[in-house]
Amino acid sequence: MLMNKIKYAVLLSILIFNIPSNAMTVDVIHVIDGDTIRTKIADVPEPFDIISIRIRGIDTPEIRGIKCKNQKVIAYQAKLFVIDKIKNNNNKITLENIKVGKFGGRYVADVFTNNKNLGNELIEHGLAQPWNGSGKKPIWCE
Repeated sequence: MLMNKIKYAVLLSILIFNIPSNAMTVDVIHVIDGDTIRTKIADVPEPFDIISIRIRGIDTPEIRGIKCKNQKVIAYQAKLFVIDKIKNNNNKITLENIKVGKFGGRYVADVFTNNKNLGNELIEHGLAQPWNGSGKKPIWCE
């Protein structure tokens, strides 16, 4: 527990003080689901170099704990959409407006691939719903 607090304090310091214009391009390690991506930050020492990013302003269905067929279909389509966008951008994403998320160890940011806001693209394709991170999450099952 203490190590996690230290890890996130150091990472936050790195993010705050070393990101010009609060934007950076990072390598993608793994797409967790349609709105969460695990990344590796260059020039940051281990174990502080691996962080999870939640795409700001959206919600996609969870892959775990699926409640209905519609949720399952959209959850996997959203994940595959994100994977495709990242592959077409040399497995990199650009992060802007990076903030500490409300869940430990995860950050929230505007995420871009090929200069396009990934959250907006997911919404435009019906794979995400707008969500500001507070209040009830969007309903994916009727």
